[in-house]
Parts: sequence; C-alpha cells; structure tokens
Amino acid sequence: MISLKGRRNTEFAILPCGSVASNTGVAVTLATLEVVRSGKAAALSFPALVHEVRRQIKLAEEFKHIIVVDGCKNECARKLAEYLGLIYEAYLNLADLGIKKLGPFSSAECSDEDVKLVKKVLLDIIEEIE
Repeated sequence: MISLKGRRNTEFAILPCGSVASNTGVAVTLATLEVVRSGKAAALSFPALVHEVRRQIKLAEEFKHIIVVDGCKNECARKLAEYLGLIYEAYLNLADLGIKKLGPFSSAECSDEDVKLVKKVLLDIIEEIE
C-alpha cells in the first residue's frame, strides 16, 4: 500500500481525464475528488504523466489497482495509460453511462446528478475489486 500524506493508505488510484473544459470532464474531476476525499483512492496527475515525469510514473506503477476514467469518446486517459504501459484494472467512460458531452466550454453545464452518478460508479468499482 502507498502511504499518502494526511490520508489513509490505499491500493487504489484513479487516472481521470481531468479536463475542466467540458461538462463531462468536470464531472470526472469532481467525482474523482469526492472519492479521494472519502479515502478510498488517490488521484494520479494527468499533466505530470503526460509530461512523463518519472517520479509520477513510478508512483502510478506502485498502485495495485488503477481505474481509468474518461469523460468522452476521445478517451484521453485510456490512451495515456496505454502509452505509458500502465496496467489498469477498470475503465469507465461517461458516454457508457449515458452522460453526453455538451462540447467545449460547457463546464458550467455539469450537473450534480452526473457527479453523484460517476462517484457512485467509481465507489461500486472499488467495492467490487475489494
């Protein structure tokens, strides 16, 4: 298990697409943050991994369970995980939940219901793996 400052130990990490430019990216980001705050998982840094920061890649590789979450059909997080050779146990795309991306600059259109649904699905995935 990886010990996180100020957090309990966790074997789970979430690699979120992390975009805040669209409603779905915001839903992924907010739901991930809520799961992290619950202590059930840690969040991996999309920007650091994109820039191939070695320390961040090594940290990601140490997690026993990685969940990759994308907000749309572009699948940026999945493609990044595969490019880096990260082995992930679960994959979630908001499109599969029926959450539609409303396009660029739709950040303010993110609904609380979408965030709740994504959080619930993430927690269900974690519970199923445990």
